[in-house]
Amino acid sequence: MSELSFEGKQYALADGESVLDCLLRNQQALPYSCKTGLCQSCLVQAVDCTVPAKATQGLKATLQASGHALACQWVPDGDVKAQLPGSAASTVAVRISGLQLLNPV
Repeated sequence: MSELSFEGKQYALADGESVLDCLLRNQQALPYSCKTGLCQSCLVQAVDCTVPAKATQGLKATLQASGHALACQWVPDGDVKAQLPGSAASTVAVRISGLQLLNPV
């Protein structure tokens, strides 16, 4: 039986169990919606371990390169360590080019 380390705690992974299902079974709050990898709301970041290609399908190359994975699609075949992604993974750089009032003040 494999072990999942997540945010400083260890959990036993059942055979064929995804990271998301293991966390939910252990009452860990991790956002999710579809459980098929489409919504990408269950994003986690791998720490010192390899993520299978299926768990990174559909993610931007920058997220893949920094070890991010979809917890619902990540079925580990050994011990793994994961953490919540940093704020840099969920932010987008923007430039405000102008402001326009839509209603009189």
